Amino acid sequence: TWWQQSAPFFAYINRCQALLQRGRPVADVLYYYGDSVPNFAQHKRTDPAKVQPGYDYDVISEEALLTRASVRDGKIVMPDGVSYRVLVLPPREVISLPVLRKVREWVAAGATVVGPKPAQASGLKDAAQADAEVKRIASELWCEAPPRGVRKGVVSAVSAREVMQAKGIKPDCEIDAPITNAAAAFDFIHRTDGDAEIYFVANRSTNAVSASCTFRVADKVPELWDAVSGRHRFAAAYEERDGRTALPLEFAPCGSWFVVFRGRRPESGGRRTEIKAALSELKVEGPW
Repeated sequence: TWWQQSAPFFAYINRCQALLQRGRPVADVLYYYGDSVPNFAQHKRTDPAKVQPGYDYDVISEEALLTRASVRDGKIVMPDGVSYRVLVLPPREVISLPVLRKVREWVAAGATVVGPKPAQASGLKDAAQADAEVKRIASELWCEAPPRGVRKGVVSAVSAREVMQAKGIKPDCEIDAPITNAAAAFDFIHRTDGDAEIYFVANRSTNAVSASCTFRVADKVPELWDAVSGRHRFAAAYEERDGRTALPLEFAPCGSWFVVFRGRRPESGGRRTEIKAALSELKVEGPW
């Protein structure tokens, strides 16, 4: 029956949901998509925050920015604990005055903000006074200095990706594959759940691909989870370098992997020891 034929697909969806509903999402950048009309959150690959590939972003509305978000230790924090390193403003010279006041408050608290310098307030109420206040706040906050030179201000001359790199923040998930436009061929989702880091990495192309995937996680053992079969195992080969973990992955056409990091490496005599997973034996039939 149709249901029996579709059972493996639904099992795959259920396994994906089970892992992708755990913990909290991880993204480096928060994109404020404005208060203009009409307005909507764009598809992820349009990348209005200008941070891809390797970094991820979330979007936020005016209401959520004004009432739910705050700044702690230089990061923008939501009530559920999700945090972001950079706020990106939309590419418009018109901005909500309450939002601009909130940006000033966040910058004073140590937040990093990227976006064009505004010149006009949105809305018609007390338009002349609102425009004057926007220009006054903008003259206080905006600067053209390189990211390393910014202390208390908003950067407009560079992208959020350049700011991240200038801060020394490496990509969260970097994929190197011998195909044209590898960045567009892959996508990833990262969630954190207690001491576990959960990555979902998907091959969007219709070709089988061998890729080297580097994750911004160290001192934890990577596990490979196959959502199609439900099987999981420790990665047989991986390498830590510069605070990240790199491992090779074989992707089927339109295939995907969950890579789960949990459990620290054992310590022996105060020195880190390498984990060597046993490789399964494959019987070779006939000449090769």
